Amino acid sequence: MSRPNLFPDVVRIESSGACNFKCRHCSQAQSKSGRGVMPLPLFDLLVSQLKKAPRGVRVAVLYHGGEPFLNKNLFYFIDALKNMGASIKFNSNASLLTLDIQKEIIRHMDAKDHIVFSFDGNTIEENNYIRVNGNFESDSQNVMSLLRMMEESNCKVKITVSNVRVCLEEELDLLYNEQSNVLKTPDYIRERFSKYPNVLYENNPAMRWPSYNMQESIYSLRKLDKKLGGLCSAFDTITVLSNGDVVPCCYDINGEVILGNIEQDSITSIWESATYHEFIGRLSRRDLDELCKNCVLFSNEYLMQRCENW
Repeated sequence: MSRPNLFPDVVRIESSGACNFKCRHCSQAQSKSGRGVMPLPLFDLLVSQLKKAPRGVRVAVLYHGGEPFLNKNLFYFIDALKNMGASIKFNSNASLLTLDIQKEIIRHMDAKDHIVFSFDGNTIEENNYIRVNGNFESDSQNVMSLLRMMEESNCKVKITVSNVRVCLEEELDLLYNEQSNVLKTPDYIRERFSKYPNVLYENNPAMRWPSYNMQESIYSLRKLDKKLGGLCSAFDTITVLSNGDVVPCCYDINGEVILGNIEQDSITSIWESATYHEFIGRLSRRDLDELCKNCVLFSNEYLMQRCENW
């Protein structure tokens, strides 16, 4: 029995398993896992293990559904990983992006690094409805303040504004029309960040997360006939949750498939284990676990607005 592919150089580290938002399309908002921020001793243990890995860490993603800025040690994490040669990426809802944190971004991050700030829906009102506890006006002003500070200091951190939309049925249908491009950046987002031409934009339909409970949802479900794209990350990344559990991919937000724990075994031995190998083997044969069956990459299931919704 051969082990999985060479140890990955992309490592996902859940800096925070908690979030201060309860977005209506997000399985993390429904989660009862109780995971908080990753403790500093656990992170230091992980770094010591990664330093012994057969490959260096090329990219460290400090995000797995929670809000990274809830972790007061985030910039310690960033420094340690950058000292290993990694570029840094994470997503944020921008609500905790204070002036002090903006200064820390300037101080600790550079052009190799990437922050994605999320705003959802077609309008400001829809964003504030979907993103429970969020407010577009104040959250976007935080991002604008960071952009101004970056301009003044010539900081080149890559900034993307992400938009997820719970589509109408006809919008999902049009996504298959190769001549259409339905999910353009909403006007309210373009207008807010128009002074900053280096800002990038990313727009996606709201998928059903594997652990998303439709019984708790205000939305309905639409299964599409063919996939919209995307590749499975289980083959070439490794993901460590804030409690040390290793899960197969970025879609396992709630930690349903535990392949090991770094406090019990090293991260490399977990990757090389029979448990991990067997999971990858089943995935390769499309003998799918429940998690994978419900993953959008295989299920093609997206959230859809009911007529009585927004």
